[in-house]
Amino acid sequence: MSQGQAIYNPKAAKVAMSAREIARLIVAHDIAAMPRTKRGVLLLAKRQDWVKQKRSGRDGGGGFEYMVADLPIVLKSHLIEEINIDKIDDQVNAFGERLIGSSPHSNSDDGDDRHRAVPMDAAVSSLPTHPVFSLSENQQDRAQARLYILNSFENFLRGYNGMGLWAGLNGFCGKYNLRRLDNIDDKIFANIKSISARTLYAWRKARHNGRINKLTGKYGNRKGSGVIDKIDGLRDLMIALITYNGHLTAGHMRDQIRARYGRILTVEGAAFAIPSCRTITRWKNDWITSNKADYVAIINPDRAKSHYKVSFGDHYGWVSTPNQLWEIDATPADVMLEDGRYSVYVVIDVFTRRLLVHVSKTPRTTASLALIKRAVSDWGVPETIRTDNGSDFISKSFKMALSALGIYQDISQAFTPTHKGMVERSIGTLNRDLMTLLPGFLGHDIVDRKAIEARKTFAQRLGDDIAKCNIINMSADGLQKACDDWAKIVYQNRVHGGLNGISPAQKIASFTGNIRKIEDDAALAFLCAAVDRNGERVVAKTGIAIENATFIAAEMALYIGQKVYVRLDPDDMGVCYIFDVTGQEFLFKAVNAASLGIDRRAISMQAAAIQDQQRNRARKQARSIKIKPRDLIDGQIAAAIDKGQILPLPKASNSYETVALKSAAGIQTAPEISADNDIRQEALVKEIAKASNITNLPESPKQRFKRAVDLQDKMMAGVEINTSNAVWLGGYTQSSEYRAHKQMFDDFGKNWIEA
Repeated sequence: MSQGQAIYNPKAAKVAMSAREIARLIVAHDIAAMPRTKRGVLLLAKRQDWVKQKRSGRDGGGGFEYMVADLPIVLKSHLIEEINIDKIDDQVNAFGERLIGSSPHSNSDDGDDRHRAVPMDAAVSSLPTHPVFSLSENQQDRAQARLYILNSFENFLRGYNGMGLWAGLNGFCGKYNLRRLDNIDDKIFANIKSISARTLYAWRKARHNGRINKLTGKYGNRKGSGVIDKIDGLRDLMIALITYNGHLTAGHMRDQIRARYGRILTVEGAAFAIPSCRTITRWKNDWITSNKADYVAIINPDRAKSHYKVSFGDHYGWVSTPNQLWEIDATPADVMLEDGRYSVYVVIDVFTRRLLVHVSKTPRTTASLALIKRAVSDWGVPETIRTDNGSDFISKSFKMALSALGIYQDISQAFTPTHKGMVERSIGTLNRDLMTLLPGFLGHDIVDRKAIEARKTFAQRLGDDIAKCNIINMSADGLQKACDDWAKIVYQNRVHGGLNGISPAQKIASFTGNIRKIEDDAALAFLCAAVDRNGERVVAKTGIAIENATFIAAEMALYIGQKVYVRLDPDDMGVCYIFDVTGQEFLFKAVNAASLGIDRRAISMQAAAIQDQQRNRARKQARSIKIKPRDLIDGQIAAAIDKGQILPLPKASNSYETVALKSAAGIQTAPEISADNDIRQEALVKEIAKASNITNLPESPKQRFKRAVDLQDKMMAGVEINTSNAVWLGGYTQSSEYRAHKQMFDDFGKNWIEA
């Protein structure tokens, strides 16, 4: 013990020790299961919330020192002979007086009375004046009751010498919640019905740190008076962060505040630290709760429309008879079938709330028309059908079918599901009420679906059959039957609030007016039959392709390359009816030779014969009038003259002449040489050429052709030509030059030669 005496002097009778002194004491006495370093002691003191106070001097470095009376019992046992514990207790009580104004056991005369609780009035009589007591009577009662409970706990803990703090907290709270503490006033139980060890620990910590205002609840935190609300722009920044991304954590938001405002915030001249993550989280949750509608409108507009948009009026108040208005829509089914996921089409009669369901592999016009056909056959012909602008509802086939049935189509605005809210709600009812019960259920949203997939994955890891988790053994026909039974048996006979407490079946039964019906089911089926791609096809030389089948007809030869409109025969999938592109004029009937067992060669021969006849008629008509190239030019010139587009060119204003022009003019005015005196003429030409140094130019192709024409004219007139000219003419008429010029001569005549 000499080492311990050297380290710790009992004569000093210290009531508090620093972390370093406690660590040395542990080492000196070799105390097991206790930290042997200063840091270890500090961490243990923080976890167990030892009572501490500021050191008065800087002996050993200053900082905090811990009350010996609050140390663990294992440490006290080694100090019991060296330190006067009673004296320490008295000094600890004096320390408590400085915090709360009264000793924890000021009413105790000796150690035997430590189990006795302090009376309520005595516990709070010496509390310092504090603004908390200007609150309401209920808030004051709550603060006083908590102080009373804390004093009772201190007496309870001291009554069990050696009991640890948390053991004492749990034991006291357990007895308090079971009403087994006789020394607790009934008024206290009425004010605070139950407490937890952590709550009592927080109260005790607040009292020991001198923050008694913590015991009064949320005093001083009136709405809108916090740092976030008082600093310019900080509240707006918080709202912007909340609405920008709902997944931002309080830490993310605190970083943004620090980046914009720094680490210290100034409010009314006072400096404050950045709000803690807990404060930010609380402010965020309070703002969302107080502004729920606005928050949802920003982050999820569709949900805001369905949950918070004002709807005081009656959107369907004008509907007063059955079949006055139907609504139709489609959605993917919330179940997985044997061959994949299907879509369900739902149509509802607004007045009676009756509905029908059609199951389809994919959203297609044929599916929507099939549902319309069923509804018209069962309920009658509607006046108006309201749809969205989906491709299966605005296709040419859908519109033409409604037009043929005399039904008006009301297309709702894009992205406004409220315009056909009744069918939207009906689809939701179908998914929640029926789909949930079916095998292969996928969940109503992504969260449900992820949970189901996780269950499957877990089953695979365990080696179990996935079928045990979510059996998929339903076919499309099975889903269709389930939907039909649910709609006719369950939904149609269920009481509806919108029908004033009656069912759709009762609503339609109470109607006594007339309902339009179509008696000819075959005609109805024909008008509602359609093919994909708007029912339009281009007739190819191999036929018309419809859903992996080829339809042919002999009459088809007259329409190859043209666009036509197709209607399928609902009773015979091997037959289709071909109309013009408007869908109004019937052209011919085509068949699928493969499915009907018809000889394709016979139809092909008939088509070829019809095509040949048509081509012969076209050729004969094209050749009925012969058109020459000159006719086209003459027609163009005549048209230009008729339009008045021919204008004279301006005349020259000054006379212009050259020596050559003068010579040419002299030649033109020279006397004409007699054709009979050839010798004299030739001699004269030779003389002029010799005098003027003129040489003969080579003969042009056009001049040669003119010479040939002249010779031919002489021969036709019976004039004899010399042998050399006859030989030349015979060879020239066999040349390509002659043939080309002869064609031009035949087309344009002698004017072409003279030009």
